[in-house]
Amino acid sequence: MEEGFWFVHPLNEIHKTIHIRPKKAEKYIREEDSVLMKIKAPAVYLYPGAGNRRLRYEETRTTEPLNGDDYARIRQAAGETLETVIKDVKNKLKNPFVKNEVAALIAYAEIRRQDEGFVMLDRQGEALALSPLEGMSLMALTALPEQKLLADQCALLLFSYEAQTHRLIAKPMSLISAEHIVRLLY
Repeated sequence: MEEGFWFVHPLNEIHKTIHIRPKKAEKYIREEDSVLMKIKAPAVYLYPGAGNRRLRYEETRTTEPLNGDDYARIRQAAGETLETVIKDVKNKLKNPFVKNEVAALIAYAEIRRQDEGFVMLDRQGEALALSPLEGMSLMALTALPEQKLLADQCALLLFSYEAQTHRLIAKPMSLISAEHIVRLLY
């Protein structure tokens, strides 16, 4: 199963696509390509639910490169404070129709190294500890193409609740600047 997260412009929300390929039929069903482009589809369907609802679009679609207006629109939809984003994420995770993960956009003032990990600071100085996605190391943050990506940008985070420790886990997936998107996991 492959999941992709999408910013849906008219709704200013993050939704996801799910592409299921049964193991026995893997060689007959093509793998979905990873896309960092604008997709224009004649029809988009949102499944019922809450959180990052499942999205499906018509196969007859066109793609265009993202431009400055697209990046600005994404950044405007990002939550400005950790407090409001975390409150919204917790409410979504409490919903029984939501899988144990919710993706959210958040604007940050800085991402920096602290002790043995990394933290994200919002403009009010609130800190959020970051955890790596499966198969990823947060050390990728030290090898970014531009170090300015660690300050005054926005990020797509995948939040989950860890029942054993009663903690909310935040895993960065992408950093979004005014010029491009840097994926932290491939």
